[in-house]
Amino acid sequence: MSIVSSLGSSDAGNAITNATTKQLGKDEFLKLLLTEMKYQDAMDPLKDKDFIAQMAQFSSLEQTTNLVDEFSKVAQRSQNNEALSMLGGTAKAVDTDTGETLEGIVTSIKLNGDDPELTLMKTDGKISVVKLSQISDISLAGVPN
Repeated sequence: MSIVSSLGSSDAGNAITNATTKQLGKDEFLKLLLTEMKYQDAMDPLKDKDFIAQMAQFSSLEQTTNLVDEFSKVAQRSQNNEALSMLGGTAKAVDTDTGETLEGIVTSIKLNGDDPELTLMKTDGKISVVKLSQISDISLAGVPN
């Protein structure tokens, strides 16, 4: 059985992170809040409801940041599991430097950050190291075609 994997896991995590960084960050929000409190008119201090609304915004921002961190971790674990499931299978990948299609048995996996590296042993015995994102097709070991 041939499986073409959808390798968008890290892309999804990056999209979430990028969307969040375009908004006001936690540190910037605190600086803005402190500056506002420092320069507020003593005769017209910040109203309770405005302060509560700002604190609610801060809490919401903090929770969103925590969710983004957790989603990124889940996406990374999913990608690592996907790479580990390929061990012993036959994979096809495109070499990004030469454009050559590489095919071989996945003999080892290095889980290093965003894009795990897979070692392919080709039929001629040569070894190639490719990133998970370069895999275009995989036939898993022990699964009939």
